[in-house]
Amino acid sequence: MNISIRDQAILACRRLLSQLNRDPATPTYGCFDRRYWAWKLVDFPEATFQRNIQSLCWFMDQPEIEDSDNLIEFIKAGLLYTLELQHQDGSFDQAYPNEHSYGATAFLLPDLITAYQKIKEFLSQNERMFTENRLKRSANFLYKSAELHGFIANHLAGAALALLRSHQLFGDNKYKSESHKIINRIIENQSDEGWYQEYNGADPGYQTLCMYYLAQIFQIDHSDKLHESLKRSLHFLQFFIHPNGTFGGEYGSRRTEIYYPGGIAILAQEFPVAAEMHSYMKESIRTGSTVNLIDIDMGNLAPLLSNYITAASIKGSASTDSLLPIKQEEFTRVYKSAGIAIIANQAYYAILGISNGGVLKIFNKKTNRLVYDDCGLLGETINGHKFSSQITNLNNPAFLYERINQNWQHSQSDRYRHGKLSTITIQLYYGCFNQRKRKYRFFASDQARRIHPGF
Repeated sequence: MNISIRDQAILACRRLLSQLNRDPATPTYGCFDRRYWAWKLVDFPEATFQRNIQSLCWFMDQPEIEDSDNLIEFIKAGLLYTLELQHQDGSFDQAYPNEHSYGATAFLLPDLITAYQKIKEFLSQNERMFTENRLKRSANFLYKSAELHGFIANHLAGAALALLRSHQLFGDNKYKSESHKIINRIIENQSDEGWYQEYNGADPGYQTLCMYYLAQIFQIDHSDKLHESLKRSLHFLQFFIHPNGTFGGEYGSRRTEIYYPGGIAILAQEFPVAAEMHSYMKESIRTGSTVNLIDIDMGNLAPLLSNYITAASIKGSASTDSLLPIKQEEFTRVYKSAGIAIIANQAYYAILGISNGGVLKIFNKKTNRLVYDDCGLLGETINGHKFSSQITNLNNPAFLYERINQNWQHSQSDRYRHGKLSTITIQLYYGCFNQRKRKYRFFASDQARRIHPGF
């Protein structure tokens, strides 16, 4: 595969046109949820799909588009249809009717503002008044509401950006004030190790999405506090770029393998470590070594596409002579709060996720290939109950790190045979389960069945 970030974005925008209802004679003209308007497979349209109008605004200016008049009409239809989906309180639905989702509203609002500003001159006076009224409703919803079901840093960062963009559009200082409160809350809950909370754990994949929103905020409001927070985040994230070009995975609290490049690309102009990360992962995206736009599902297309568009638009980066961890010869880095350890030498790069029940990934640095991938145990008790060791628990015992290092040294002389590596992970599994005082038998018993180790 050899498709640049920009060319992948062009192809994705073409795909969007097949998802969009472009028939002005229908009541769903402007809807991006083809399951709803075409196939009638769902009973309500998912509002977050409408974020894609922002990407079409970029597509409209590309040389591949010879006549943008029709595209302007499609973007206009998408904007007005989205605003018709809005509840009276300014919120939108994503997962179910009358959800009034804080996250969905946070993600939609900045993209809707961008689209409105792009095509404002093509709207009538009444359409402008209608649009601004509905956008202000959403800003007021975010100002008055909160997300309560978990601490999800990328959602909060999206809300902070939405409110800051609303302040820019409407000039109301309350939006800026609330945005700053949310940013401070994200930073106050940032681990000393550099990770932002995603459901009370570290998830490198979603942290890159969080960085996309925070980097845009940093462009608008250049604060020293945010600068330092972003710096710590970058120094954490660099360890989860893998030698084979992939990123993140099952050792994260949300198991995310998607790398969102937009925020890192923005910060590459400011931070040398971001410049190094962007240079490496841009090549990985081009070659298809990591999950990219060609692979992505419709639900995740909008945020990934907007990230690619941002990354493709960034020119220049900070000079750097730093090396990413995957290029360094030998080190051991233990993030005790996150429950993740990285162990590297001249031959191998390994990431161990203790907080997720013992996830172990080992990459051969000479071949840049994943040679061992153990994501835990999936088993069944004698009573027929299914269980998995892959449960996020930041309280898993830290004393296991010492034993890991000892066994790791022994396994090096044995060329990392699976037997030695299994010893490491089995110790982790027993440690994780014994801490909960659960007595599962995994091996060599006619009473307990081992279904699949390393699933």
